[in-house]
Amino acid sequence: MVLSVGGKSLFLVLAMLLGGCAVHGYRASPLPDAVVSQSCQTMLQNWQHQVTDARAFEATTTPVPGFPYLRVNRFLASFDHSRLNSSQRNEWLAAAWRNARQAWLLEAANLGRPESDIAPLVTCAEAGLAMLSADRHAFLAMAKSVHVPDDYVTWQRAVGLYPVVMPLVRFRTDNLFAELLDAFEDYRPQYPRIVYKPSQEPQYSDSQLTALMKASRSRSALGIPRFSPDERATLFATFAPVWVVEQRGDDDRIGIPGRGEDGLEFEPLPVVYQKLSYTRWGSLSLPQLSYLIWFPRRTASGSWDILAGELDGLLWRVTLDAQGKPMLYDSIHPCGCFHLWFPVRGQLSPRPSRDISGEKPAIGMSLRRELRHPALSIAAGSHYLVGIRPWGYGHEHDHSALDSQVYEWRDYASLLTPSPSGHRLFSPTGLVMGSERPERFLLWPMGVPSAGAMREWGHHATAFQGRRHFDDANLLDRYFIIPEQDVD
Repeated sequence: MVLSVGGKSLFLVLAMLLGGCAVHGYRASPLPDAVVSQSCQTMLQNWQHQVTDARAFEATTTPVPGFPYLRVNRFLASFDHSRLNSSQRNEWLAAAWRNARQAWLLEAANLGRPESDIAPLVTCAEAGLAMLSADRHAFLAMAKSVHVPDDYVTWQRAVGLYPVVMPLVRFRTDNLFAELLDAFEDYRPQYPRIVYKPSQEPQYSDSQLTALMKASRSRSALGIPRFSPDERATLFATFAPVWVVEQRGDDDRIGIPGRGEDGLEFEPLPVVYQKLSYTRWGSLSLPQLSYLIWFPRRTASGSWDILAGELDGLLWRVTLDAQGKPMLYDSIHPCGCFHLWFPVRGQLSPRPSRDISGEKPAIGMSLRRELRHPALSIAAGSHYLVGIRPWGYGHEHDHSALDSQVYEWRDYASLLTPSPSGHRLFSPTGLVMGSERPERFLLWPMGVPSAGAMREWGHHATAFQGRRHFDDANLLDRYFIIPEQDVD
């Protein structure tokens, strides 16, 4: 079967030309007198105004209103702050402060200013942190403002007659996911393929993973696995995927996206980006390893393909259990589209549909066991994930006749820095301008800003029915349960 899920096959609904975006950036809120001095208040507010006026805001994390020296993601915001002891509060504050300091450094770079310009801000932040650390009541007052806005625009859904349009969208998305998952059974490539594989780096054995996870949790009062740079590098190498990409043309060569004087740029190089994040499974905090590749564009499947456009990619995520073994694999495109889930048998089972509200997850085959280096088959043009097979255990010969390249690692954070010409890939709202898709007009009533455009981490809305984000901290609990038994 040749997978053909293109713009022609999508339904037509009313094309709405109005726009909108979710709330991001520094939100206006007075800074508490009890936390920072008047001079620090003025300095911090001036910084926010300068960043906002210059459209230099860094959107990966969210500032806590009234406390701009604290930034959170959805995982950090998910803690029950009222239950934290002194050590846990201090660790939480330190994590939120690291996020803010990194954002300030990026914003200074976006403004074309040296790193030293944030030194006075750091001094003010340290004074505020000391007050919050010493005063539990001040900490809890701050915690009331901790919130990460969702990446949906409610008024678009109201004006766009969301309840009327939603059944059409649900019908089409259900069919699309069915086609994607069916392709895992009988997809046949029509073009040559190339293999991008990781280098031969040190990797952990099962016993080493168990010891690593135990040691990493002991370093955190919050129970968050903390890894040294070397441990992190070895962890990513241990579960690094092999990418088997069908290539019809230059649009199917992976590389490095960027922005120059004339707009989006792309350098074809065998590069894979990595990002470490965390999620929740009951009372546990678990690490997630994300591997991201970029393509210069999604090829149009015809004269009018509403899904085609500049830049495309695939993000593969591995969720590890408390012993360091994979329990779930999932993937999206950088637009937040085509979210597919692959639980490991014996680790997770899907919740019954009756227990799930909103859009049902597209759960594919349960893998019989965890895969250290899965071979991910990617279709030409659309860059859909169309196959998962083991790499190793005697399966290397399946691709031995294909051309191959060894890919190199880049940290996801390198995508956030301005180019040599001073231009940045992501906008202050977390979108990649220039990667817009025609589908955004048709899907406008769903409330997803510029549906189909590429997005920054933290802004991947992954459902049209209801609200869901790729980095929601409770996804495992929402959609999976512990299996009663391992069924062959």
